[in-house]
Amino acid sequence: EELLNKSEGSGCIKTYLWTIRRAGQEGDLSKAIATFRQFQEEKSNAVDSMAYNIILDACCSNKDMATACEIFDEMAERGIKKSQVTFNTMIKGFSIAGDVGKVKEMIGEMEACDCVPDSASFSCLLGCAAKALDFDDVWAILKDMDARGLPTDAYVVTIMMHAARRTDCVRAAWQALSILDRPAVDICENAIVFNTVLDACVYRRHLKFLDRALREFASGSSKVEPTPRTWGLLIKACATLGRTEQAMAMWSDMLSREVLPNSVTLGCVIDALVEGRRVDEALALFREWKG
Repeated sequence: EELLNKSEGSGCIKTYLWTIRRAGQEGDLSKAIATFRQFQEEKSNAVDSMAYNIILDACCSNKDMATACEIFDEMAERGIKKSQVTFNTMIKGFSIAGDVGKVKEMIGEMEACDCVPDSASFSCLLGCAAKALDFDDVWAILKDMDARGLPTDAYVVTIMMHAARRTDCVRAAWQALSILDRPAVDICENAIVFNTVLDACVYRRHLKFLDRALREFASGSSKVEPTPRTWGLLIKACATLGRTEQAMAMWSDMLSREVLPNSVTLGCVIDALVEGRRVDEALALFREWKG
């Protein structure tokens, strides 16, 4: 905030930083870099770690890690201190690139600079290992996170659910799902987490946890604001548990909240009726909503 308001006019610091960030967001990395270099030439004394963080984010977001590394190294050459944001930006970039080795290397360099890796740092590392379905590495990272007192937050849960869904190894999938048994895990923290959990548990037919998820959703403590996708997954969960009546109750609850079903949600409730051997009702419902 202080840096952004140092001066006014077309050549002010605020304009430079805004232009760099906007160019990066629009995918115009060449413009972002050219603006950053112009900023260095015209206002060299004002170029600090925040300015470097913005251009690094532009490089990482546009998957140009070679340029990001050059600019990152340049910070040391110019005596610019690297912050936690700086390292986490680079970690995010290497994670997007799927380079687990580089993510680990960056965390090591971070600690060497007396900068403490946080949940964001390790979530990127965990996500990178999970994306590669390297479960030995996943468990080692989780063990390290536990030792550091880092929480099993929404990001960790979502990462593990995606891994459980994607792996061909049933044993690894159920181990990934076991993260849900941790006391601090709140699957009803938001719709994204809840949807991801339901999807993985339906796919893996984790009946015990599906029952728990339905109970927690129905409780007054749930913070989930259900979307059409959420309703579809809730109906699927009921059908997986063989609870056709509860599936239809979810459908009615959705309609009572004036949430319009999409084709996927409609497909879920029709499937639930068919699985419950209520084919005539399924056909009638299909005609009602497709008519």
